[in-house]
Amino acid sequence: MAFRDLTPESRLALVRAKVNRAKQNLADMEASLNRFHGYVQGGKRKIESFQRTEGRIHTYRVPFDVLCAAGDVIGNLVGAFDHLAFQLIMDHAPDTPEEVLRGVYFPLANDSSGSKSRLKTIKHLIHPDAVELIKAIKPYASGNEALGLLHKLNNLSKHRLILNVATHVVCYGSSGRSEDSFLYILDDVYFFGIWGRPKVDDYILPTGIETLSEIRPGQPEALLPTLHYLVNIVDGIVENFLPYL
Repeated sequence: MAFRDLTPESRLALVRAKVNRAKQNLADMEASLNRFHGYVQGGKRKIESFQRTEGRIHTYRVPFDVLCAAGDVIGNLVGAFDHLAFQLIMDHAPDTPEEVLRGVYFPLANDSSGSKSRLKTIKHLIHPDAVELIKAIKPYASGNEALGLLHKLNNLSKHRLILNVATHVVCYGSSGRSEDSFLYILDDVYFFGIWGRPKVDDYILPTGIETLSEIRPGQPEALLPTLHYLVNIVDGIVENFLPYL
């Protein structure tokens, strides 16, 4: 493929295809949750409370597919960034050898040193102003809470565990039969609830779309609002790189 001949808009379209796939993953998983939990006519979506009677543990009951789909959303968003790094290079240094391209990633990282290390690999291969834009974004945990969370969740989902929404989650397969269910227990909660924290409904917009205005540092937020937030963040960031494609 003649990558050097693409217009900036075409390069961006190839990157945004991954973001759009994440949006579709999210729409599909939300539809699945709606079928299971549904709405109450004239009311807001039910947000279950963690209050419980003595001797009983609160659990969410969700399909395995939903939790796996959360990982797909995250993976496609990180993939969009890596595709962006590749297209930035194809515009500025299209003759970069394959052995170099195999080590190319967008500099998402746990900390600033890790991000600088990844940026060092591509900084001489992309437009200088794109380098400065990446630096301004600060794509690591202490610099950009959303991108730091995205990087963390991607590593967890890709290499370790299915993401969860509580310490105790009853997961089930496509059959929905109770005998096929699995009690998923984890000490660390990556998301806290599905639609919002118990007794908190300010995630819900009048349109019914979940949203967050920001992510609290170090605090797990509800599954759907967090994913909507991350999709919007990534979508906005990749658009800013159009002048350097």
